[in-house]
Amino acid sequence: MAMLCFCQYAFCQTSFKLDKKHGHYSLTTSINGIDGVNITLISRFPGIVIGSETFSKLFNESDFVNVESSDKQINTDFRTLNVEKVVNGKVRFGDLSYTGDIFVINGPGTIEVPVQMLKNETDSTANIIRLNFKKKTLDFVRRDSFDASKMHSFKTAEDSRIPIFTATMELADTYGHEAAIEGRFIFDIGNGTPVFLFGKTAAKFLKANKFTLLSSTDKALNPVGKGIFAGFCKIGERTLQGISIGITNRIYYNNILGCVGPAFFGKEDVVLDPENGIILYK
Repeated sequence: MAMLCFCQYAFCQTSFKLDKKHGHYSLTTSINGIDGVNITLISRFPGIVIGSETFSKLFNESDFVNVESSDKQINTDFRTLNVEKVVNGKVRFGDLSYTGDIFVINGPGTIEVPVQMLKNETDSTANIIRLNFKKKTLDFVRRDSFDASKMHSFKTAEDSRIPIFTATMELADTYGHEAAIEGRFIFDIGNGTPVFLFGKTAAKFLKANKFTLLSSTDKALNPVGKGIFAGFCKIGERTLQGISIGITNRIYYNNILGCVGPAFFGKEDVVLDPENGIILYK
């Protein structure tokens, strides 16, 4: 196993510099003696997602156990990924590890890793995941390295491997419509917008309160669906004004209203404590 010691990639084996592109965060590490491997961080899916060619280059399939899975496709915001096979095992990223399912897809040669399922292999007392979106860093720290009393918290669902929390969302559009709803949200580090709602779950709430849905476009002005321009949006103890909230029918989670992305927290830290099921934020 190659040691992760390249300063341009990381501060140490459990502390990484993040790159941000199109709203997605990635880091560079070494895997199985191969240096300079770029991995994208996700949290909305409870497993590694990897292209079949990349899987063949990085791993020996005999090191894993084949598993049966009902997941034959993975839906993203804009495309559907076909799952070729699912294996289970342990993967090392420097001094971090992941143990669980690996979904090998017939698609792009990327590797996406659920940040909430990473573990510190060198220090079991430093398993708190601190994301600093201002400095663009990820590091694994001990509980005494930050002051939790100065942060707010979401309690995550005990029965889920993805960070789902329950909170009240207060929402107002720019046409005078406003309402509040308690619901379940996913902290989605791969979501490039502050808030994204799942249309099939949120439709009744939006329609009952007469929110005005507008056509939304990507940066190239291509139509991508519907959305709300929110003059006010509060989830938990954090409030944003003047944000666009996308609405998608391509993604559906039972009883989940939507996703909250890093942009919702601005340049502040977000701390994940998977062991105790807590998300801390300012």
